Amino acid sequence: MNVVSGNGVTQAVKAAAGKAGKVKLVEFDAGPPQVQALKAGTIDALVAQYPYGIGTQGVFEAYQYVTGHKAGIAKHYGTGSAVVTRANVNNPAYKKCLYTP
Repeated sequence: MNVVSGNGVTQAVKAAAGKAGKVKLVEFDAGPPQVQALKAGTIDALVAQYPYGIGTQGVFEAYQYVTGHKAGIAKHYGTGSAVVTRANVNNPAYKKCLYTP
């Protein structure tokens, strides 16, 4: 699931079905509610990207394009990702992948 549908699935598993900890959930994105659910054991893993890096790269490439420096702009850039689990959520290396408001 992604951040939006993941919130609904997390609530359904936790509250409606009473299956928290019994159904394995892996969500894409790592907003504050997802990180909280991960730490609580409702979600087993988060596939997260580096939002600041993605934004920085996007602005840089857009600037290059609109200022006429189109040579070298690739058609696709990988964003990279990390699998965040309860075991590594507090590891400083993964902090940049946790989305903050």
